[in-house]
Amino acid sequence: MKTKGYYDTYTHIKLIIKTSIYCAFILGLRIGEVLALEVKDIDFENNCIHISRTTTRDKEGHVILGPCPKTGNGERDIIITELIRPILKDAITNRNYSAEGLLFCKTDGSVYTDSALNSCLKRVCEKAGIETRAHNHRLRKNFNTRGVEAGVDYKVLEDNAGHSDIHILLDTYVDAQRQFKEQEMQKYVEAVKNIVGDVLTQT
Repeated sequence: MKTKGYYDTYTHIKLIIKTSIYCAFILGLRIGEVLALEVKDIDFENNCIHISRTTTRDKEGHVILGPCPKTGNGERDIIITELIRPILKDAITNRNYSAEGLLFCKTDGSVYTDSALNSCLKRVCEKAGIETRAHNHRLRKNFNTRGVEAGVDYKVLEDNAGHSDIHILLDTYVDAQRQFKEQEMQKYVEAVKNIVGDVLTQT
């Protein structure tokens, strides 16, 4: 028979995993950067999150905290928006104890693996009837795609992603939807019509 303590622990684990997935989705961070966040990285006073490292694996394949970000441009500050502020506060309130001060960690204070979060995300998507190819990296891709479609400046998205070249962002993380493509191409159509009128569309 499962005890109340078991269910309390299971519920807490689900809360931590859900919150970490939210952070990846809303902030556009690499999942390793999310899992490496410490409480001290969350700066509500200056309205930013300091990204300074990511998770990695040691020689034995164990997940550990790396000393630095994935890339040279990975060390950066991310803006705390109104979407993520309450989620971060809730994460700090409900976090497990960790000697390193991790925001997201297991009950014993150790680091979660990206595969654990990925498995959880897949199960959630399957229950919701969403494609089963769900992967935590697609959260980051979705963030950047929606950002482009919303008209967010490319430089801002590039800095947020921690890239040194905007082409990496556009080629790897942006997959414009058909409706957005049609809307953007209509801008060209309207520009041409302003120059030559409707002559090209007349039969």
